[in-house]
This record gives sequence, C-alpha cells and structure tokens, in this order.
Amino acid sequence: MKPLQSMKKINFFHLLFLLSIALAAVFCIVSVVQSAHLQQVEHQLSSMRGETSRADHLQDQLQDLTAKYDDLSSRMAIRQSFSETHASDGTKIAYLTFDDGPSKNTSQLLQALKQSNVKATFFVIGLNCQQYPDAVKNEAAGGHVVGIHSWTHKYEYIYANMDNFKQDFMQLHDYLTQQLGSEPTICRFPGGTNNTVSKKYTKEPIMQEAVNWVEGMDIRPIDWDADAGDAETPIPTKDQIVQRVLREIGHKTNPVILMHDFGNRTSTIEAVPLIVQQLQAQGYTFGTLSAATPATLFKPVVTAAS
Repeated sequence: MKPLQSMKKINFFHLLFLLSIALAAVFCIVSVVQSAHLQQVEHQLSSMRGETSRADHLQDQLQDLTAKYDDLSSRMAIRQSFSETHASDGTKIAYLTFDDGPSKNTSQLLQALKQSNVKATFFVIGLNCQQYPDAVKNEAAGGHVVGIHSWTHKYEYIYANMDNFKQDFMQLHDYLTQQLGSEPTICRFPGGTNNTVSKKYTKEPIMQEAVNWVEGMDIRPIDWDADAGDAETPIPTKDQIVQRVLREIGHKTNPVILMHDFGNRTSTIEAVPLIVQQLQAQGYTFGTLSAATPATLFKPVVTAAS
C-alpha cells in the first residue's frame, strides 16, 4: 500500500511541475505577443505624432505664405490705387527731394519752399540731425516729409556687410521715430540702390538683400529720375541747376528730382523758386513722397568686387 501511495504522490508532483511549465510557457507567449502589440501601437502612435507634427508645420507654412500674400496684395493695391489716381490720368506731379541734410542752410531752404508754396521730401543724415536737432521737426511742422538716408553716410562702413547696414539704418530709424512721433515709411540709400561704389567695400553684394530687408519693414526705398547736379564740383550756379533739372525731367509725368541740402553752397536754395516757376508753367504741381508713390527704384547691383 505504501509504495502505491508513494507513486501517486510522485505522479501528482510531476503533473504539477508539467502544469507549471505549461503555464510559464503560456505566460511567456502572452508576454511576447503583448510586447509586440505594444511596440506596434507605439509605432502607430509615433507615426501619428509625426504626421500631426508635419501637418502642424505645413499649417504654419501655409499661414506664413498667406500673411505674405496678403501683405503683398495690400502693397500692390496701395500702389495701384495711387497709380490710377495720379499717373493714368496724365496728372503731372513733380517731387522735390533733398539729400544729406540738415545743414546750416536748412532754415533758408524751408523758407524758400514756403515762399514758393510747395512741399518737399528730405532724406536726412543722422549725424547732421544731431548737429541741427530742431531741423527735422521744423521740416515736419512745415508739411514736408522726412525719410531715412543714413546715420553716418560712410560708404565703407554701411556697405561692408548687412550687419553694418542694418545698424546704421536702424539708428536713424529709431532717432526719427523718437523725434517725430511716428516711424518713417520711406528711405533713400546713399548712392542709390544701384550704386557701384558699394562694390569696393563688400566681398558679397548686399544691395538686393538690403532692399528686401527694408521693404520687409514696410519702408519704401525711393531713388530718383532727375538729377539737379548740385553736388558736383565746381559748385554749379543757380541757372545751371535749373537748366539741368529741366533737361533731366524732359517729358516725364512724375519726376523725382534729386537735390541736396548742403551747408557749403546756396545755389540750390536760389534755384528752388526758379524750378518751381518753370515747372508750374509746364503744368506741374508738387507733391511729397510716400510708401504709395509709384516712384523710381533702380535695379540693385548684384556683382561683388573682383
């Protein structure tokens, strides 16, 4: 009897051992299957997160492009509106512009403009503004427009690289904003946007980049299409300036006339009333420049120095 009972006990433990092994095997299989399923789920979630991230990125790009399109459309609409109002109907509007001031002669120039009952646009230099601190306020108070020219007007610094250009530009931008209570909306690059002098000071051409950067701030670069020649040496007489202006204008409908506010010559001031009289006799009125004016913009130089 005892041997039989012993055999039954051995069979029972053997069966229990086999059952334990079977359960462990099942547990391992279930664990492997669950692990594989979890990895698959995590992969799917990761893919979904990636798709969501890409979708968000595309959405941001779309919003950015939409904003740029709306901004461009707005600018085009403004310029088109101005063009339809002034240019298409043949209205003759001349724009007197004065670079490089203020100077000791600015008050006389403002008086000459007042006596001729015309308004003008001044592209000023920051260092000169510091020397004549009341000048830009007097210009604005007289109904004239003040725009950015340069803080230093030093080509070798301004055009050496974009960092220098931006620093110089923003120093005058901030100064005029503080002095006049509003941000300037127009500018004129020293030498114009197509100047070749800048090529001597830069390894890579920056003029087109400078134009794009300025326009990105909603500031309009404006050049000229009639040069008075009053910056030349020897100093031209008032009659020479008048004849040069009339010759440069020719049959232009909306000429932008380049003149200068220098402290070492007065012939420009003396020429102003004569220019006004001659152009008024030809049917011109006079206006000030703005970001909406369909005025001249040269093609920037894109060739670096050799």
